[in-house]
Amino acid sequence: MEAKTKNTYEQINKYDLSAEQVADILQLFAIINHTKQINLKHFDKTVFAYYNIPDLTEVANKYHTEKWDYIRGVDRELLTLTLWKQH
Repeated sequence: MEAKTKNTYEQINKYDLSAEQVADILQLFAIINHTKQINLKHFDKTVFAYYNIPDLTEVANKYHTEKWDYIRGVDRELLTLTLWKQH
């Protein structure tokens, strides 16, 4: 939202994020929350409220083995981040 006058607002366009940008944000989210796992089924997608993003499942598949291990089950889409394996 962008203020036009004291009492009126205009909806601004959402910015587009690439799959790589979304992957980086997911990694930062894990670091900030001191976790190595993110369950995409229960992930708070409001993190991306101001952006148009690619489908999270597609991002998860694209970076499987490069940035994380992706496990998909009945009630879970689990990312286990591998950035800690670099040491």
